[in-house]
Amino acid sequence: MKAPVRNHPLDGRSETSRYRSARRCVELLGWIALSRNGRSHVEAWSFVPYPHLRLSRPYHCPSTTLHGGEKMSHCRRLGIPVSTVAPNGIFPRKRRTHRWSQADEGDDAIDHNSLEEHTPSEITAIPCTNGEAVSSNHTATTTSNLSFTPSTATTTTSAHGSKVPTYRQLIIFASTTILIWLSEPLLSLVDTTVVGITQQNAIVQLASLGPSTTLIDSLLYLTYFLAIATTNLISKGIAVRDYRGLQRTTSHVLGVATLLGTVTTVIVWGAGGLVLRNMAGASGTPELLAFATRYAWIRASVAVSSVVGMVAQSFCLATLNTRTPAMAVLAASVTNLAGDLALAPRYGVQGAALATAAASLVSTSILMQAVRRKMQIWRRMEVQGDPSGAVNEIRVPEKLQYRDAAPAAENTTQIAIGNVEYDSSIQANDVLVATASTVPEMNPLSHQEIPLLSLPGRQDMLELVKLSGPIFFVILAKVACYGAMTIRCTDFGVVSLAAHNIMMRVFFFFGCFGDAVSQTAQSFMPATLYPKPSTKDFRGILKKLIVLVGVIAFWNCQVSTRILQSLGRYLSNDASIVAMMRDHAHYLGAALALHPFILLCEGTVIAARDFTTLVATYVVTLGIHFSILKFFCASFPAVWRTFFLFQGIRLFNFSTRVWRKQAAIRQEEQRALQI
Repeated sequence: MKAPVRNHPLDGRSETSRYRSARRCVELLGWIALSRNGRSHVEAWSFVPYPHLRLSRPYHCPSTTLHGGEKMSHCRRLGIPVSTVAPNGIFPRKRRTHRWSQADEGDDAIDHNSLEEHTPSEITAIPCTNGEAVSSNHTATTTSNLSFTPSTATTTTSAHGSKVPTYRQLIIFASTTILIWLSEPLLSLVDTTVVGITQQNAIVQLASLGPSTTLIDSLLYLTYFLAIATTNLISKGIAVRDYRGLQRTTSHVLGVATLLGTVTTVIVWGAGGLVLRNMAGASGTPELLAFATRYAWIRASVAVSSVVGMVAQSFCLATLNTRTPAMAVLAASVTNLAGDLALAPRYGVQGAALATAAASLVSTSILMQAVRRKMQIWRRMEVQGDPSGAVNEIRVPEKLQYRDAAPAAENTTQIAIGNVEYDSSIQANDVLVATASTVPEMNPLSHQEIPLLSLPGRQDMLELVKLSGPIFFVILAKVACYGAMTIRCTDFGVVSLAAHNIMMRVFFFFGCFGDAVSQTAQSFMPATLYPKPSTKDFRGILKKLIVLVGVIAFWNCQVSTRILQSLGRYLSNDASIVAMMRDHAHYLGAALALHPFILLCEGTVIAARDFTTLVATYVVTLGIHFSILKFFCASFPAVWRTFFLFQGIRLFNFSTRVWRKQAAIRQEEQRALQI
């Protein structure tokens, strides 16, 4: 079917002819020959006036320079502002994300590449010495003598480039992460409901779920530091485009996850019964302990899958792939629900454990497929010798050097003009034109293929411990903080303890919103910090996240307070517990209002790898928290006032550090400009 014809607002030509002209004259990589002292020099500069055009073949322009009316005519015909054209006639370009972006892997991931506008690669053209001349009227072809070497120059973005995602991208990423993390408590609620409805001895079986789920969930939560470390390592590797390092890091963290899952299985199978007996205490009847032990053993049998799944999920989120984790959660939810309905009526808590184990296996298999595909993409980039990703995955371009393998003539002199290197012996028809589509597989494979799972060596393990050790300490500190509050509330009676437990469940539910903000900061911030920090991009992302965090904080505060004040009867049928929650709801609302801001700053500190500040903050806050709880808390409200103080100290320390980090980046940029 013939394309519709519409007049172009700039030059009046039909859309069909304009599109044909663009493909014939502009379809990327135009070569403009610059005349200097009677000799021709070539600067490779390409441009894309229409974003739907694809890089397909080189185009060799005549040996002229655009000036005056010619420049205006070209700008008008191509639909670009005259102000964007350099004085030497060079046109700008805007690269489009290549087809190897994450979105083409079957997910709607937000690719790092799509967040930037890139300047074209600066290259040096060396005359062809193999006897092949390139006519100015024809497209040149590459030869086997052409080699590709990435320069050591610093990678920069264009003046109009930006690494700041849009509000839509941030909202999609954060909301998907929230749904992923809310799925686990909802599925646990389904397990409890089905067992309670279908079993005759439901009281004993439901009671057995308490210690058994606490044991398994606590052990798995202690391995979550590896998932956070994975996000940090992968995000930084993508920012600096170290594809070999990304493969190695992914293989190592998956291997360590397998090891940690195996250790968890051994602990539960070996000492789970003793631990459960101590947790149950006086209420631990033989029947209850039997149900709890069998549930824990079944869940522990797939601990490897659970830990590997957490790491694979963090991997996907670090690559800004939200569709795959969402699909994994959906598949796991369907599997768990179907398994509960099929197995729980017959096998009770054991059937619920089998359904949860099957859901974990299904989810992990989906996530690992995405990890394998991404590693294959990085492998192809490494094999083709393109560490900068300029050919296969368009990112911030580096300086490239296209050199002929034969030695240059003795009378060849090179003149450096700006960032482009010129050879005074080049003639217009001696230039070897090469583009991304005609570059052969340039560097032979010099490394063995990295397996999907492997254990790190001694040096790599030390680096992983340096990164994950502080995060592990932070997780332990949070567990200690919440545990100390619960222990202190035991001194104020059963009613206070019950109200405290319900309020903490509400806090953890709404805390998922803050955790999503932290994950968003850890996934997006490294692009502004590596390889070279950018104050503009850093502040741009931070401002947008602060706006989103403000909305989340208002939501958390208002909704949580409303639930405790007006809907407490749905959480407990005891009037005294409901009254206590209603009277102290404002403490919970205030703590939840600060929580998203705290995790935003904490995620930024983790993304910047400022672990000294991270550990020091928790050492100080834990010391103050424990001291106040022990010596100054004489009532139930005082416990929650202490928790609010704990939140405030964390917010002050982390926000101060983020502000100083921003100031340090700005000072570094100013010093670079002065130099």
